[in-house]
Amino acid sequence: MKVLKFGGVSLEGIKGIDNAFEIVKKESLKDKIVVVFSARGDITDRLIDILELARKGGEFRPVLRSIVDYVKDIDLDVNLEDEYSELLKILDGVSLLGEYSNRLKARVLVYGELLSVKVISSYFNKKGLVTWPVNSGKLIKTFNSYIDADVDFKASAPLIEEFKDEIKKGIIPIVTGFFGTNLDNEICLLGRNGSNYTATCLGALLKVEQVQVWTHINGIYTADPNLVPDATLIDRISYQEAGELASFGAGILHTRSIQPLTFSNIPVIIKNTYNPENSGTLICDTNGEKGIKALTLIKDVSLVTLEGKGLYGKVGIDGRIFSALSINDISVRMISQASSERSIGFIVDGNESKRAIELLNQEFEHELENDDISSISRNNNVAIVSAVGNCISELPGILTGLNKNGIKPLLFANSVNSRQISLVVEGQFASKACRIIHSRIFGMRKVINLVVFGIGNVGGTFIDQIVTNHDRIEEKYNLSLNILAAANSSKVKIYNSVPATDWRSRFDKNSKSGGINTIIDYVNINTPENLVFVDCTSSYELTDKYFDLIKSGFDLVSANKKANTREFEYYSKLRSLLKYHNKQYLYETNVGAGLPLIDTIKHIHTSGDRIRKIRGVFSGTISYLFNTFSSSDNKFTEILDNAVKKGFTEPDPREDLCGMDVARKLLILAREIGSEKEISDVDVENLIPNELQKYSDLDDFYANWAYLDKHYGEIKTSAGEKKLRYVGQLDENGKLSVKLLEAEADSVLGRLKGADSIFEIFTDRYEDNPLIIQGAGAGSQVTAAGVFADVLRIGQAVSRF
Repeated sequence: MKVLKFGGVSLEGIKGIDNAFEIVKKESLKDKIVVVFSARGDITDRLIDILELARKGGEFRPVLRSIVDYVKDIDLDVNLEDEYSELLKILDGVSLLGEYSNRLKARVLVYGELLSVKVISSYFNKKGLVTWPVNSGKLIKTFNSYIDADVDFKASAPLIEEFKDEIKKGIIPIVTGFFGTNLDNEICLLGRNGSNYTATCLGALLKVEQVQVWTHINGIYTADPNLVPDATLIDRISYQEAGELASFGAGILHTRSIQPLTFSNIPVIIKNTYNPENSGTLICDTNGEKGIKALTLIKDVSLVTLEGKGLYGKVGIDGRIFSALSINDISVRMISQASSERSIGFIVDGNESKRAIELLNQEFEHELENDDISSISRNNNVAIVSAVGNCISELPGILTGLNKNGIKPLLFANSVNSRQISLVVEGQFASKACRIIHSRIFGMRKVINLVVFGIGNVGGTFIDQIVTNHDRIEEKYNLSLNILAAANSSKVKIYNSVPATDWRSRFDKNSKSGGINTIIDYVNINTPENLVFVDCTSSYELTDKYFDLIKSGFDLVSANKKANTREFEYYSKLRSLLKYHNKQYLYETNVGAGLPLIDTIKHIHTSGDRIRKIRGVFSGTISYLFNTFSSSDNKFTEILDNAVKKGFTEPDPREDLCGMDVARKLLILAREIGSEKEISDVDVENLIPNELQKYSDLDDFYANWAYLDKHYGEIKTSAGEKKLRYVGQLDENGKLSVKLLEAEADSVLGRLKGADSIFEIFTDRYEDNPLIIQGAGAGSQVTAAGVFADVLRIGQAVSRF
């Protein structure tokens, strides 16, 4: 024999009811069955609403008629007028008195099940099954609580024996869930999830082989799929684990619903009415694999905190707290306290927190007056995230992952056997915390959510590289690089996906007005995890927002040199904030495009090797100009014009020629080894002759730029066989300079070709033969690849926690 129970959500529409019919028909061919039905859809909630409407004197008759009509829409021949008249009589009395008791509330709410079962039984009979509707009040006896009663198994047992005889006749009983009757035959509800409780109690009393709970989802998942898209179905779980999941927020089965089965060792399986072929989740006396089984989330709770220096060393404070609460029927879900009892924090249901504070203020009135207790407060914006299973070994990784994403648990508790841990977090971070913990525990792919600001040459190429390499990165590193949003100076588009190859045209069509504040507002509301802000602009103003980005949970990757060359006060504050929020800021492309320069200098410096001097050609653009000019007969302007047309320079080439780009790069390297200099401390030789610096308009500059040929022609002639190189240098005295120098043709600098950059690093260890790093120092592909590498470094760090 089996008990089948169908949930109200899965019965809301005709498809669910037809599926239930097919399931009942199939199971009835295998075995004797008892079927329990919840009220269809949201009828119970609607009956609660109509009670309130009647209490307030509202017009409830049309609402009542709509409820009855909804229930019978699958079988219009069923006569529900007696039930309608009985409900109308009760509601008239409520309207007249302006109040109702729990006893009367119970009488009203059972009609959700009574009406549904009557109609469904009739519908099944018309489709070929032989069923009869059964009032569970005639089978289930309860103890005296009208709203949340417990089943009296001893009193119910004789009624069940009589029921067994009826089942043997071959007619399928369709039983109402949710309620029973006390010894005075008064209706008593079994509380929320009461229909499941009905089913499992019947299963235990009938000693069935299995209880099937048919609902609108496939079974119990490792987390709520609505919160964690990567959640997976659990195939098997123990009674104990299912009970703990229920205790900590899993909504399919209440703890009380599981208990009747544990004593009789009756398995229960959770299955989907809309997907009956799915295997579902089996709950039995043994589980499957060891380890953590699932995460749960409880919202609508409050953190109550009691603190006071006068409590130090005093015993019995916690006893007084929980006694004051328990005698007033306030349940405490979770407790954390210092051993000295100087501070105690605990969790209660949100709707009980105000009353809890009032009771504690009364209990500790004397201590509050004497300042032994400094405060009794509550925080209503919290949630509990719990992991059920063998948890304790995972705790370090969980805490690291949360901390990395700026989530600091307010409270922590674990069970004695370490099979359950619970963390209290701020409510706005609850969903984010679930995703982070789930990813850490179950080894799902880690998601890095990227916001790309600046989608021109470098930023656009970077997004192209993400699109091209996404699947490879996910397969190799178990890491999904998700473009959360892309933006330029005036437009923003939220993707929250991997963009298609035609992302540029879609951006132009679908982007909306907005800026950095639009992004910050979005992430603060939606709380995506593992955020990385990629700055591919040259905007000074954008660096003002780095502080807000860090506070909102972003790591930073930047090709923008401005933040690292601003005033040293800003530079220091930025790093202090990064450290405080445990965030990374990577900017390898700030100096050498894709070359591993900054990392190398950091490693040398932190290893204790003193860096004495850094010298090199820092700009790929300027390198191209002078390498070509020194080795050809072309005029300087011809080479410069070609560089502009190929996109080697900034749109205004004077930004390259003025030398400030090289000065910024040199200052960045100097600060990496401890210098506190400002950009104004860099001695820069402007490559634009004085005669051309007077032209502010770019067209005027182009109109007169022939002077460059005369100027550099004379310099080249004077240099003879030597090569012209624009060199940045940090000398042993800490002096920073950027100068046009003459290099011997066979020297390291003299042999430089194309658009390569080169860096010579002289240290105590590399004194006579400097460490040389050389390679392409410009180009959108190279720079974007460097940005990509920085993003991957952050992503791999996330994968390790």
